[in-house]
Amino acid sequence: MGRATEPLPYEQPPSDPADPGYESHRAMLRESQRNWEYFVAHEAQIFEHHLDDIAIVYSGGKVQYCADSESVVEFLETLDDVQRPAAHLCTPLSSDLAWAL
Repeated sequence: MGRATEPLPYEQPPSDPADPGYESHRAMLRESQRNWEYFVAHEAQIFEHHLDDIAIVYSGGKVQYCADSESVVEFLETLDDVQRPAAHLCTPLSSDLAWAL
């Protein structure tokens, strides 16, 4: 006999093209990919003069700098429903520090 499954703590993304949220989810994924690619290509320039800030890469290559988490939240609230979940929050990681996963 099967065990009752627990509900997921999040909503599954739409997988049916007929779902009204399907295309906006796909748009968010495309924008997220563009943001990530921009970050990878420009990481050194992004943090060149902003080592103590949190950088938010959004809209496929725009960067907003925030000094603290409160200003990050305030900025994210200005983005639309596609931009907000696609935005990448980035901080510089020093290469002279040891990182363990």
